Amino acid sequence: MTDLLLDLWIDCEPPLRSGQQTIIVPLPPPVICPKCKVPFQKRRCPRCGKRQKPRFAQVQTAEYKQTLKGMARLLFAHLPADWTPVAAPVLLRLDIVVAYRQAEPKARRGLYCPHDVTPDADNVCKFYGDALEQATYVVNDKLLHPLILRWWGPRPGLRIRMWPLTPQVSLDQVGGLAFAQENA
Repeated sequence: MTDLLLDLWIDCEPPLRSGQQTIIVPLPPPVICPKCKVPFQKRRCPRCGKRQKPRFAQVQTAEYKQTLKGMARLLFAHLPADWTPVAAPVLLRLDIVVAYRQAEPKARRGLYCPHDVTPDADNVCKFYGDALEQATYVVNDKLLHPLILRWWGPRPGLRIRMWPLTPQVSLDQVGGLAFAQENA
């Protein structure tokens, strides 16, 4: 097994909602045909006849930006002193432990149970990838190969572990699926 780059536990209440949704806003149409450099007239180029297409942009909500900024600050506060941002592909295992609900029976409260409600794992993956990038753990969040586990538990928090990604990395040893090449 390759060396562990980072093993970090942060006592916090992980956000259950990141405001991940994006808003689609219409952009003003171009006024000049990109091909002929002639002004459009009635949504059509008078020279080449090219139709003007409506343009849209995706914008992140203010709630997402604010939640991301708060998580990045928390992660930055726990950044090891000798840490340099990782510029190579890494395997990221993120354990997210959320406090029990009040409706949870006390008989089950001492155990860690899988967290099976919102947010979805893909939204969580994007959110924490962006937060790790802003907190300078990684150079680019595209370098992360995540394994995200969500739990109900008695001690809420985050556990972040990173390994350099090589063909010899076995997710069995990391605590997940095995994909290592057996005869490598």
